[in-house]
Amino acid sequence: MQDLKIATYNVNGIGARLPNLLQWLDREQPDIVCLQELKAPDKAFPARDLEAAGYGSLHLGQTSWNGVAILARDSEPLLIHKGLPGEEADTQARYIEAAAHGVIVACLYLPNGNPQPGPKFDYKLRWFEHLIEHAESLQASEHPVVLAGDFNVVPSDEDIYNPRSWLKDALLQPESRECYRRLLAQGWIDSVRHLYPDERVYTFWDYFRQHWQKNSGLRIDHLLLNPVLAPRLQDAGVDAWVRGEEHASDHAPTWIRIGDAPQKPEKKTRKKSQSAASLPAHGETQSSLEEYNRKRDFNATSEPAGGSDHKRGSKKKASDQALQFCIQKHDASRLHYDFRLELDGTLKSWAVPKGPSLDPKAKRLAVHVEDHPIDYATFEGSIPEGHYGAGDVIVWDRGVWKPLSDPAEAYAKGRLKFELQGEKLGGVWNLVKTHIPGKQEQWFLIKHQDEFAKLNRITTSLRNSPTAC
Repeated sequence: MQDLKIATYNVNGIGARLPNLLQWLDREQPDIVCLQELKAPDKAFPARDLEAAGYGSLHLGQTSWNGVAILARDSEPLLIHKGLPGEEADTQARYIEAAAHGVIVACLYLPNGNPQPGPKFDYKLRWFEHLIEHAESLQASEHPVVLAGDFNVVPSDEDIYNPRSWLKDALLQPESRECYRRLLAQGWIDSVRHLYPDERVYTFWDYFRQHWQKNSGLRIDHLLLNPVLAPRLQDAGVDAWVRGEEHASDHAPTWIRIGDAPQKPEKKTRKKSQSAASLPAHGETQSSLEEYNRKRDFNATSEPAGGSDHKRGSKKKASDQALQFCIQKHDASRLHYDFRLELDGTLKSWAVPKGPSLDPKAKRLAVHVEDHPIDYATFEGSIPEGHYGAGDVIVWDRGVWKPLSDPAEAYAKGRLKFELQGEKLGGVWNLVKTHIPGKQEQWFLIKHQDEFAKLNRITTSLRNSPTAC
């Protein structure tokens, strides 16, 4: 399966928000989009504008209210259902299902249910029951399936800024949450919460009482994956910048990135004869750089070749040495930051898509990549087009790092705690290995709470500029 970015976005009126929608599509270029709350009949749906932007579409509209659509980049989605099976008599446009880019996509706009108790809440629960019934067959499908949309459910108190202000709202009622729990119990994965189990992530900020400005949000837009698609999950986030634009919807686009199913990683073991305090032999350093060398043509790239003998002159404990670190800004196919720590004669390396954050509450995904030679710490230049990592590389920060425990043992256990003394970054940091599925090991880079920490004003955006820390 090709790499895909799949998003869900309650536009809150596609006529009024079309410029916002087109701006987001152009900037973020998702491959599949589920839209809700079109508030437009089918004849008013802007199919031609979307086609001009490179998107085929299917839609189920309704005058003034509701409405759902599925967009596919450079493709035409193939219709499976219009309307939720089991709700054939429903006159509200809330469900559409299609196949796009090899994925079955179910786009839904679950009823709000307010005020409760009352007929609207009863309708919400009835609709939810039919969704659970239909979702059971989708969950068991042999095809990859994503169930995406505005669920109008806050799954837990961790998904809202302050539950006390919403205790009577239908979005937080025990019945609503129980339906969502039963849905997940079928075997669906809540993508964002799966990747960010402890982070406050919001997708909706209403227009009242400066909730956007105060970051008083809710998480009610979800992307659920069936067991076929779940192992392909690589990343997830919220394009919160969209909520800050003029004439914005009260929702922000929520997205996931999927790719090839990861292979089961091989367990890495350390030779018994090599203690945690000793440095590797030259041959071991060369072995750890085999992947680095294999991926590069040094006749074409100016990157340093791996394999040079970088002897440190003594066998002091690594925790006693002045070990260097660097962070390189890498403008490749996607801008990211490469975080590198000197250990065992090479640079242990992680690709951090969003860059480091000074906010201790922000867990920045760090994908463990191949070891790099020590000389790479000072490398700046342009990697030629068509070669691995093509793009411009600059040194963004550089200095020394001090492990706060035996570094080799901590690295092997996947829990590194260390102090940075750099030109930009300082203080104590943590690198923690996760169980997130992926082609490569997925770690979190987390700032420890100290005098160098700095809380971000808005912590829900998973797309903040890395340079802003």
